[in-house]
Amino acid sequence: MPTQAGSGSACSTARPGRFPGRSRVLAGGVGRGELLESVGHNVEIAHPASLEDPEFQRHFLVIVATAVAVALTEWSRYSAGR
Repeated sequence: MPTQAGSGSACSTARPGRFPGRSRVLAGGVGRGELLESVGHNVEIAHPASLEDPEFQRHFLVIVATAVAVALTEWSRYSAGR
């Protein structure tokens, strides 16, 4: 992690072939890390293990799906009132 306050950045290297276009995103993240190191930041490649846990993913998807449903309901109410 960067050592200076307010300069956090994140890039995951887990499962590099899983998503299309991921290699460009990964290269950009690595380049950004190298740039931060060049100006004195301490940069680590890290990936929270919980992101690979199926239970975490299941709960996360429930939260996101609920948020989308609420947003669509709000939008429907707003647009119906016009």
